[in-house]
Amino acid sequence: MRDRIQPSAITFLGRVVLPVALFASSCRTVPPKVETPQKPQQSSPATERYKKKVEDRLGPIWYRLVKVNQDSLHLGTVHITFEIPIAGGQPHNLRVTSNTGGRMDELVVRMACEQLRAPPVPPEIAAQLPGGYFWLEESFTIYPEADTTPPPTPKKK
Repeated sequence: MRDRIQPSAITFLGRVVLPVALFASSCRTVPPKVETPQKPQQSSPATERYKKKVEDRLGPIWYRLVKVNQDSLHLGTVHITFEIPIAGGQPHNLRVTSNTGGRMDELVVRMACEQLRAPPVPPEIAAQLPGGYFWLEESFTIYPEADTTPPPTPKKK
């Protein structure tokens, strides 16, 4: 009796369990779709004016933080995206899309954006915004310091 059970168990494993295991191992998992904010297709004059207002508020914050942290920063550019609520205020969904500088450069950009208080989005733009947020993409670049030493004066013969 014992001899009859073992071969049937092996046959069951070979015919049922093994194909199911092979099928399951060949299945691919699909990563979940993550929605990222999309840049508006066309930019109207009102959109450009609002973007300039935001940049005019963000610029002084950025330059102040760069001056304070200048010894820790590296040459390079940090590209970011973020969203501003229609009511204005602090940016949401800040994402660094690329960074050719250093870690401190990215931290300074994040600090500047966290300190930003954006003005409310104008009604003519807000009516066109799906989701209630104005999407922005910005770049922050650290350049080499300009050499302030005067060029050598030519010697007279």
